[in-house]
Amino acid sequence: MKRTLLITLACAVLLGSVTGTALLLWRGDTSIAVSDNADDVLTSVPNEEEASPVPEKITSFFPIKYTFPELTFRYETFHDPLNGNVLPYRLSLPIGYDPAKKYPVLLLLHGLGAVGTDNEEPLSNFNVLFNRNGDLVAEAVVVCPQSFGWWDLDRDQPGDQKGPLGSVLHLLDEIEKTYSCDANRIYVTGISMGGYGTWNLLQDYGDRFAAGMPVCGGGDTAKAKALTDIPIKIYHSVDDGTVSYSNSQMMFDVIQAVGGEKVEMIRLKGLGHGAWSYAYADRDGLSWLFSQHKTQNPDGHYTFRPFFTVRDQQGNLLLSERDIISHYATSYSENEERVQTTEWLLTETSQERLNQAIKATPGCSFTAYWLSDKAFSFTIKNPLRRGHLSLVCDFQEELQELHNHLDDQTGLQRYLDYKNNCFKLIEPS
Repeated sequence: MKRTLLITLACAVLLGSVTGTALLLWRGDTSIAVSDNADDVLTSVPNEEEASPVPEKITSFFPIKYTFPELTFRYETFHDPLNGNVLPYRLSLPIGYDPAKKYPVLLLLHGLGAVGTDNEEPLSNFNVLFNRNGDLVAEAVVVCPQSFGWWDLDRDQPGDQKGPLGSVLHLLDEIEKTYSCDANRIYVTGISMGGYGTWNLLQDYGDRFAAGMPVCGGGDTAKAKALTDIPIKIYHSVDDGTVSYSNSQMMFDVIQAVGGEKVEMIRLKGLGHGAWSYAYADRDGLSWLFSQHKTQNPDGHYTFRPFFTVRDQQGNLLLSERDIISHYATSYSENEERVQTTEWLLTETSQERLNQAIKATPGCSFTAYWLSDKAFSFTIKNPLRRGHLSLVCDFQEELQELHNHLDDQTGLQRYLDYKNNCFKLIEPS
């Protein structure tokens, strides 16, 4: 089933910082010109009459830090007793690690530029992952080994596992013996050379992994049959000049041709050889990854895990960051004075949820959360119209800080990196 790419007001607002270049949305072989004039977006902001007639009151703001959990990585070294290889690696255990519980394992494979022995550079390949989705990653045992060469499985003959990637398999065995790991939830992802390594592991030892996320890499199409039952999400930018986008496209096409229904291709444009800046900021993709299981959830169902939510007094989820299409500052007149407000343009489904809650309990209180921390509370007395929620409060600076962090997160996750003049490009299977 194909997703529909929706061009929303938020796209137009974000385009306001881009000048002089025509921007394109791509879908398959079709490109749609959005605008070649940044001024065009100004006419897209709804006027005052279209907004909610009466602003709603933010009653309290709570002092919080808009950050994700910071992972603590140990410096470790693995001496492979089976082939003599030595692999430096970094290891992070879940926050609040409890040996009585079972935890997923996330294996990170670095790119060619991080080959060596310093045990520092590989982890830097995944800064976007930690900075944008650190709360999800913090729930896993994270292993980031450093290779001394190309991520080869074998050295002298097929199956000898004497290459650095063979030692990674042996390292995983050691990790599973030492820590409380869920063998049904082992995931692998890597960039560039690490993307090739991800494919190598999935196509030769796919039974070890619940899912894989290769980023701008390539695999062996002759082994596609072995990949048909493994959930795989591929990321690659069509303008990659280092590792050809066709490598990922061929793998996607051949896996589908031999009956694979669990592979998805995320096509990007404008990132060159840097697709990981989107892949590891993609909250939806990481929500998907950590939901995959080898023996359960055969259809790959998952629930998006938001970092920003608005809930009612019973804790019911009413909207998340994905429901805020755009926000902008405006004002209205009251007793000959201008009152500053913030307008949220919401999705239709979130408006319906909010209106149902308002109808059930008029004037009830709602609370916005950043992860599990309270951000602010507000009341709504009037039903929303045309998806607009107007907020007024004495905490404009705090509200602006919240919006800055939402922009920083959702600007990448929903519309790709608008600062680099490009958009998300999607055509899933």
